[in-house]
Formats: sequence, C-alpha cells, structure tokens
Amino acid sequence: MPKDYVVGWGVFPLVNSEFELNTGCFKTPLLFGGLNLKYDKFIRLEERYKDDLDNWLCNVYFEIERIKLSEIKTHPVTKELYHNFNKAKPKTAPPQTPALT
Repeated sequence: MPKDYVVGWGVFPLVNSEFELNTGCFKTPLLFGGLNLKYDKFIRLEERYKDDLDNWLCNVYFEIERIKLSEIKTHPVTKELYHNFNKAKPKTAPPQTPALT
C-alpha cells in the first residue's frame, strides 16, 4: 500500500506587518526533513540552512491572489471547493528589450 512521506517543509506568513492578507508573488525556502515546530522566527530557519546547505531542499515560488467568496464553487459530485481561474484577468506580457544593432 502506498504511503506519503514528508520530505520537506516551509513556512510563510498569511498576514503582513499591518495585519493585512499578503498578496503578490513570493518565494520561500523548503527545509529537508519533517516539520520542526521549534523554529518560531524566520531568522532561525535561515540560520539552519546557511550553516549546513544539506538542510535546504529547494525554493518554492507561488502567487497569492485574493478572490471573492462568491466566486468559490462546490463541485456537484465531489463536493470539493474550487475557483475558476480562467475568468481571471489576463496577465500582461513583460516588456520587450530592444534589439541591439
């Protein structure tokens, strides 16, 4: 029987210093191994993988976007919650750099 194993973990604050929900693009490090609750400050996590790079697994890049509660739907069969991201506003392409001649 297959079993899931924790190979890495990370933390990220849901609110900023003004107690508002974080939004935007972020990066957070994942540490190798199971969850360790003794770390209560980010600086301690940072020290762990700076002292020994083998503790660092990878970085996770993600985006947090606010959605309206009214846009959250329930799947009729599985009863799981989902949001239709296809209706989200299209992202603009990054600016092109002019070619050097």
